Amino acid sequence: MLTYKPAPGKEAIATGVSHVVQAVGGSELNVAAAYAQLDGPGSRSSSWVSVLPEGPLGDLVMSTADALGVATEHVQRAADADIGTLHVYDDGSGPRPHFQRRQSAFCTQASGDTFPWSDLLAQPTWYFLSGITPLLTAGARAAWNASLDAIPAASSAGKPPYVCLDVNYRPALGSFDELWGVIKPQLGRVTFLMLSGDTLEKLATAEGCWDAPQADETLYDVQVRALAGVREKWGVPLVGCSFKRPVAAADAAATGDGRQKTVIFGGGTRRWSTVAFEGGVASTAEIPIEHAPIQALGGGDAWMGGFLHCLNSRAFAGCAAYSPKELGALLQAACRRGDLIAAMHMRTHGDMSSVQGAELLEVEASCAGEPHYVPPQPAPDATGSAVATGGGRPTAKWESVNASLHSVGIVPVVTIHELSHAVPVAQALVAGGINCIELTLRSEVAEECLKKIAKEVPSMLIGAGTVLTTAQAESAVACGAHFLVSPGTNEKVVRWSLDHDVPILPGVATASEVEAALEMGLSTIKFFPAESIGGLGTIKALAGPYGGLKWMPTGGISPTNCTAYLQNPNILCVGGSWLVPASALESGDYGEITRRAQDAVEVVKAARAK
Repeated sequence: MLTYKPAPGKEAIATGVSHVVQAVGGSELNVAAAYAQLDGPGSRSSSWVSVLPEGPLGDLVMSTADALGVATEHVQRAADADIGTLHVYDDGSGPRPHFQRRQSAFCTQASGDTFPWSDLLAQPTWYFLSGITPLLTAGARAAWNASLDAIPAASSAGKPPYVCLDVNYRPALGSFDELWGVIKPQLGRVTFLMLSGDTLEKLATAEGCWDAPQADETLYDVQVRALAGVREKWGVPLVGCSFKRPVAAADAAATGDGRQKTVIFGGGTRRWSTVAFEGGVASTAEIPIEHAPIQALGGGDAWMGGFLHCLNSRAFAGCAAYSPKELGALLQAACRRGDLIAAMHMRTHGDMSSVQGAELLEVEASCAGEPHYVPPQPAPDATGSAVATGGGRPTAKWESVNASLHSVGIVPVVTIHELSHAVPVAQALVAGGINCIELTLRSEVAEECLKKIAKEVPSMLIGAGTVLTTAQAESAVACGAHFLVSPGTNEKVVRWSLDHDVPILPGVATASEVEAALEMGLSTIKFFPAESIGGLGTIKALAGPYGGLKWMPTGGISPTNCTAYLQNPNILCVGGSWLVPASALESGDYGEITRRAQDAVEVVKAARAK
């Protein structure tokens, strides 16, 4: 399937013409691609079965799948056939999907005997299929059922191939009752059934497993009971659901128990997952992932690819092979990997995940057992350059970066003159609890340092500092910077950042510069050089006529004066160079950097507790 969704563009175009992003996608292929990417491009560790048209559009889908490591030898080609499409349009109430699938090669050519399912399913450990397919056409439904009929019912309990079915109901394709009428007779062959929150409520209500929250209970408590209830009713070994909800500014207060359960302060999405099994429930509700997605396509499919990859990487041997405690731990690990890859995938445009295994595993290890915030990254185009998506005004991406900066509180301002220091410094800061850095462009190796940190420490939110020109801004973003910091308010640099949706904190020192920043739509600014121009007293004075602004004071900030800044409600964060002293770099004492980062975390916590 090819998807087309609106994309920003600045070139002049005629009436009735729009800029779009074209992407290859489709639920089953998305899952296969997400799985294969975790084993590396060219791995061919997953295989896709479908029918594509002969010609350039079919070739495009085949080459994309091949580039992502998906084996395609079981894909058939059909002459005089078409390809399915998804167009995303906005009717004034938000993005809406419009599917054109029923004339696709698969829907017009597939039937119950199109594929040799017994042969195809002899080798895989897992077989994934979607509830979208049986609502497309009678032929598609016949092929779908034929694949499941080739699997003995005992497979759900004991040996592979284990069947993973995502209900994935799409109202535009037909009624839910029609879909469930196809799925329910096949439940005896299913090992893992994935539901959405809405589908869970609908099915649990029908099965008598949905009840109202009791005193002090939440909707999630009801959903967990419902998952366990329908699993028992149907006899499916595993029944799961992923949950997502917006993170409101008020949630920032939910950190009083000493454990930071809210990572974003004031925006974004929190996601976690739950799987019911015989003997218990596995969940990541206590260790959620928070992120600011730039698009809503493919997150569930990426989750599924990550979930199945984790089970396979740990040699899943069927539910009966584990004690309840062992199975619960395994499923929680798989849910965690799914949550992470979904959030990481949704930092970019497109249906299919390109998250690499090494990157995912490093992030996974860095936040084991803890809530985690996945920072945004510039959306790449085909050349790897940042895509212009800002439209001239700050977007939700800016809010997300600002929320992360506020969460950190103290941003290390670092200048590195030797490339060998880049990754160890970043790792030392992360080890101390600070996952953000402002790397100044004041050395010959600064851009290479950005590249190294972006590649080898993916959990780090990276800012490029001392950005003086648009050329520097563009280069820094291409090297991996997530946001920019400049000593002054250079209108050209700010306009470039707005047009390319790259968050920036330009420096101000006077009321006139504050007004220039406000005129361009900014609400967060750097105050520099802070201590030399009056420090907190000046910020308080400027905050009177310019209320609503958030400030990042930098210059002269130290352990002795940062607390006063952090206690002021107008302060977003402070920038400080003392966390990475030149002496520690010269001696390679990265332990000292970690200790200073740990101390900084405690300073922020204490300042904001007052």
